[in-house]
Amino acid sequence: MQIDKKYNSQYKTKVEISDAFDFNIDVKKDSRFFIITDSNVANLYLQEVLAKVSSKGQAEFIIIDASEKSKSWETIGKIIDEIISFDPKRSDYIIGLGGGVITDIVGFVASIINRGTRLILIPTTLLSMIDSAIGGKNGINYNNFKNKIGTIYPANNVIIATSMLKSLTEAQILEGVCEAIKIAICRDINFCKFLQNKKYDILNLDFKLIRKLITKAIKLKNQVVGKDLLDSNQRMILNFGHTIGHAIESYEENKIPHGIAVGMGMYIETDLLHKLGLSSKKTSSAIKSLLEAYDVPEYLGNLDNIIEIAVKSDKKRAENNTINLVVPNKLGEALIKKIDVSKIKNVSFES
Repeated sequence: MQIDKKYNSQYKTKVEISDAFDFNIDVKKDSRFFIITDSNVANLYLQEVLAKVSSKGQAEFIIIDASEKSKSWETIGKIIDEIISFDPKRSDYIIGLGGGVITDIVGFVASIINRGTRLILIPTTLLSMIDSAIGGKNGINYNNFKNKIGTIYPANNVIIATSMLKSLTEAQILEGVCEAIKIAICRDINFCKFLQNKKYDILNLDFKLIRKLITKAIKLKNQVVGKDLLDSNQRMILNFGHTIGHAIESYEENKIPHGIAVGMGMYIETDLLHKLGLSSKKTSSAIKSLLEAYDVPEYLGNLDNIIEIAVKSDKKRAENNTINLVVPNKLGEALIKKIDVSKIKNVSFES
């Protein structure tokens, strides 16, 4: 299956979804490939990918630590040093093989080497298949702030092999489901119903349904990104759960995985919006019901600290001491509102 989106001249990513990994990309003669992966994924898939990529041209590989801490200037520098030693051309390809950390790092590297080098992403987690590999956002962390430095640089190709999901735990599958829930809440009530009704089959990797989930989530995200690649207005709708979720990740020093933090963020932002009078009880209950269907945990830490970090570090801070928050009107429909920071800080979360 191919999902080829060309909503504007800047966003031309071809997405291929299949059961097993294959590398059927048309490449220029004498192209070289630089595969970047992490130590965990290398043990699982590097040799398979390397063999198929090598059939198209010279391939080199770089292995980094499998850790959120790798999203740093130090790691970026080491990767660039190694790639530059081969005198790369813009016609060469940089390939990211891994989950969200890898797609974030490799997208950033590809965007700055030679002011832009061809990029192929091979996501290996459900979260990266439907989110971080799609839409072009990349970046590294800075001073404990999530993705503070980065670019928007869509991949030329995204290759998804659903068989790679077999190596994931149920908790890792849940991370991807949280992102699917987010896009469903904001864009498609029928997708919400699908997720609500198919919990058991999805968590047990019914691959027919998993493929349907991935395809739908990508199409919904592409509909948004294609109209607002540079994240100036409409794309902010994809940030539901992320303003608080990123704050949780920072405060907990990345001990809570990204997808779970986003799920926790959706709970908190839903409560916040309801307390601010921006969301009805019916909508709040429907959102929580969908999260609870998958046993997404709630955050039990100090919410005052989380709110403080969120309003200080949010990359979408608007003018006049306000921040933009995604406000679901009902399941499948949301808008963006500017909220005064002082009002957010004054909300009490005590029962």
